[in-house]
Amino acid sequence: MAQKVIEMPYREASIIRYLRWKMPVGAPIREVWETLSRANDPEHFPFGIGDNITLQAYHRIFTKMISRGKIEETENADTTIRFYKPTPYLIPENSMTLNDINENLLSLTAPEALAKYIDALDYFERNQSEALHKAAEALLEEEPVQLVLEMLQDEVRKLNETLDDFNDAETRDDSVETELEQRHKRLSTIVHSYYGIPVSILDTQDLNRLMKNRTTIKPNWNKVKDTLKKRVFGDRCIYQVDVSDFLQSDDAKKLTVSGSDGSMHAGLVRGVTAQAYSEDDNNSVLTFNNSIAYVSIAENNQPNEYEFPYHGVPMTRAALEEPSNRGMVLSPSWFPELEQSEYEHMKKSALDVIQYRIDERIITGTARALGSDSSRGAGKLLPRSQVHFRDGSVVPQERELNHYERLDSYGEMSQEGIRLSHNILRIVKESSSTVFAGTVKSTQLKAFSELLNWYISCGSKRRFGRPIDPFWDLSRAANISDNVAMTKLLSTLGKPEEGVFWVTFSILRPFPQLVTHFSRRKYEDDNWVDFFEDRKNKQLVEYNKYGGSRPYFDGVGIEDDAYVRMLKEADYVMFYIGHTWGNPPIILPRYEFMDSLRKRDLKDAATRVSRKIKLIVQAIALTKLAQDTDHNFMTGKKFVKVVPFVVYEAHEKGKVFGHKLEAELKSAIFARLAELKRVRGNVPALSELYPVPIRGYFEQMQKLLPASVKDNE
Repeated sequence: MAQKVIEMPYREASIIRYLRWKMPVGAPIREVWETLSRANDPEHFPFGIGDNITLQAYHRIFTKMISRGKIEETENADTTIRFYKPTPYLIPENSMTLNDINENLLSLTAPEALAKYIDALDYFERNQSEALHKAAEALLEEEPVQLVLEMLQDEVRKLNETLDDFNDAETRDDSVETELEQRHKRLSTIVHSYYGIPVSILDTQDLNRLMKNRTTIKPNWNKVKDTLKKRVFGDRCIYQVDVSDFLQSDDAKKLTVSGSDGSMHAGLVRGVTAQAYSEDDNNSVLTFNNSIAYVSIAENNQPNEYEFPYHGVPMTRAALEEPSNRGMVLSPSWFPELEQSEYEHMKKSALDVIQYRIDERIITGTARALGSDSSRGAGKLLPRSQVHFRDGSVVPQERELNHYERLDSYGEMSQEGIRLSHNILRIVKESSSTVFAGTVKSTQLKAFSELLNWYISCGSKRRFGRPIDPFWDLSRAANISDNVAMTKLLSTLGKPEEGVFWVTFSILRPFPQLVTHFSRRKYEDDNWVDFFEDRKNKQLVEYNKYGGSRPYFDGVGIEDDAYVRMLKEADYVMFYIGHTWGNPPIILPRYEFMDSLRKRDLKDAATRVSRKIKLIVQAIALTKLAQDTDHNFMTGKKFVKVVPFVVYEAHEKGKVFGHKLEAELKSAIFARLAELKRVRGNVPALSELYPVPIRGYFEQMQKLLPASVKDNE
């Protein structure tokens, strides 16, 4: 029997993944060797890779990884055995995604905020078996549009009561003004950000104007309900989706599912005599971005024809120097026109765009299989995927109008991201059987948890005669995010039968409501061209009078521009699938997909949403899930998350390609350096890439990106 060959990058990535799982204690070499030597099957997944080299070989590998700064010895009570853990440096095995960046920037914020979040987690844990279980069973019978309407009516009533208190000279004091500010901010966020209700339907107004004019908010609730019918989908707040028949049918043999992941790591270019971990000014740091997609090919599409069903940019010098692949390697010194904070924003946008390039090829059916020349199916077009999962949100990272209009490198990156997103939208909006989905593992969004908390403390009174828990501590529970709240809620319903999944109602948010510039303005879908024409004309007047940069939309066909099209057509639907249970349950991701639904009639839109949600559930049931321990990024946390297997597989293979990206870049740098030295008659000096400390990297980003410590919508 032929010996199984495992590539060194994959072996090292597996070692670091296991050591990270064992943090903060770490693990000895023998334990790692025994674990990775196990068969790569569901029983030992995700750590067993079927490695068959000797323990002595593992000792040599550990020695090399220590010398290269990938792992280090950790303190342990047993001095007779050496334990090891990953070093806190950004290397391919420790690469991070946009989810990692947002989550870790949050973790560096004020201790008070983090303490409140932990306190909220404890509060949910203590009440899970009682209040949450009763709420989950009740929500199986609640109609979501009506429930959201009742919550909004209650929130408006409470705000108006507080306004009355403020307008009464006898009851007004500092505490009333503080309460008024909090209630108004809460209502505005729920109405416009969470449920995408335009200002023309429910105007929460400017608080200062409300206080000055001594008025209250008086919505037309019939119009609000009509709008909610276009924003909230599902006959019940929680329902079951049964795909057991599908799994046994011929349709399961026709479904191709894929997943993509984008990752970033960093390094310093140094001469070989330099210290490996010396800190440098930020201009010397190179950022490496790459993205990989994995395609689980349908049985009817002859998956055996593809030895390597992955797609990405080939890691060659030619690919690195190809203009269409810009953004794979970045350095601040290459963008002197950008301020440091602008460069950090562009860096995050570049990671998003590189993943979008891969997503677009998968969705459009133009992706080709990777592999060497001798690999079976290398270079051949991969089958077009019906359901594609993207690691992270499907909403573009850079979507603000003032970023899109920029006439520099930052603007070009933003524009490419919007164009790629619109290209994908053109495909998915024409088909009810093609899904571009996202799996968001970390979020600060509280659209679902706000409704849950309100229902437990107030809304359930209609059903039970009294609230489930009238003493529910909203001030504490409000700090919990949707991911955790929905995980706790759905897990109380227990494990359903095989092929059956708990699913929540879904919320549609239009693209304009996700753009700060438009979320609180009165614009109708049909007037976007007029708006941009007026905006361009005003900018031209200012440009002709004062100079500066010519407006972006001058000379651009406004009606056909990708940004304008996204404002008119792009919608994002989010929901949760309850496929974890136990105590504590594994943290669920938020699922979402992009489509164009606003202009469809209600019945057609509802049918389309239901169809695409069922396709997502079918894809998960067919290709399975994986526990994502890898994104507990360099911490001792044991908040295990679950993701579709296709996304996990893309992430794992991305680490291997991260090594190749580094190697090709080193080769390119040395070649260019040799050319310069030869011109001057000197002997070229060797160069090396050294890792960058993680904490310092995040602290620098946090300092320059204060606005990024929020959900990526």
